[in-house]
Amino acid sequence: MLSSILHKFKKFRQKIFSCFHARSDALMELMDALAGNLTARSVVQLSLNPAFRRQYVLIITSISPPIRPTLPGWTNRGDD
Repeated sequence: MLSSILHKFKKFRQKIFSCFHARSDALMELMDALAGNLTARSVVQLSLNPAFRRQYVLIITSISPPIRPTLPGWTNRGDD
């Protein structure tokens, strides 16, 4: 049962990872830092989380490009 849950979790993370077209590793680490930190009040504080192993400057360059909606059923509704 545990291996089935881990397999589903890995597939879920791979789907998220595939949505990022630039700096995928840094964005995944930022998401991990966000998920594992309940007290951070800024992106700077998230960058200090052990889950984010990169330099702060990568946060700026990672979140600058838009995310491509590549999963089935996703639409880009921000262009209205």
